[in-house]
Amino acid sequence: MSYLRAHLGRQRVEAIAEHLGLDVHLLIHQARILGIRRPVRLWPAELVEAGLRLPRGGWPQVEAEGIDRFRITDRQGALVADLVSSTSLARWLEDRNAEHLEAEGRINPWFRREIMESMADLQRRLTHWEGCRFLSPGHVCESPLSNSHGCFCTDNGQHAAGADPKCLVRHLSVHETIDQARRGAERGRGRPPA
Repeated sequence: MSYLRAHLGRQRVEAIAEHLGLDVHLLIHQARILGIRRPVRLWPAELVEAGLRLPRGGWPQVEAEGIDRFRITDRQGALVADLVSSTSLARWLEDRNAEHLEAEGRINPWFRREIMESMADLQRRLTHWEGCRFLSPGHVCESPLSNSHGCFCTDNGQHAAGADPKCLVRHLSVHETIDQARRGAERGRGRPPA
């Protein structure tokens, strides 16, 4: 797991998982167990889609069942971020008897474990959320308002990943981010500077 420690936040989790011959959700789970990362508030929709093994066109059903998905667009309607709430995923998995879905092969077992164990550890105060609301499980910045959107956010020796006090967007809620992304586009500026 030294490879994981050396590369998380410097290489895409999919590439690390492929190099190690692991399922990407297992890798994310192991990184949290090893203390390399903490639970995240928001997941990239593509990781959730793979974790829930959603069929093509399956999003409307799970959204209607209570999964909170935030498709952040600019004023022109261009998608700039597609994120899913961790807490809504945990509620959905709990309400749907996740072990049964897993036994039927309808969800990735490592994804289920990661979501449910993270929420249980948070409730028992055994851990805390990542320092940035927009830090992905692979330590990629998912905030469309940040100049580093889509870039790796790593421990730079001075600040842990997601904890750089110079980042002006790490404490914004997803709703504030949606509003500001649209307002920035209305002013013709695209993303406001972070």
